Amino acid sequence: MLAEYDVVKSAIQQAFVDNGGTISHHHGVGVEHSPWLEQDISAEGVAVMRGLFSAVDPGDNFNPGKVVPAERELVE
Repeated sequence: MLAEYDVVKSAIQQAFVDNGGTISHHHGVGVEHSPWLEQDISAEGVAVMRGLFSAVDPGDNFNPGKVVPAERELVE
């Protein structure tokens, strides 16, 4: 069931992004939506966010990968 959910959720989320929607949710982007962050705010926007997090949390101690996904996790 979880694998089926992932397929459906991914298709729906991609449809939102493809049609100009946003990945933001009432709790923010969240882990489930973060792979689409670059498509939503641009590669430059993600780079800015990574720079900000790096500046304020250089040890990557506070929720690593929760707001800005690891580069390999982005959906192209």
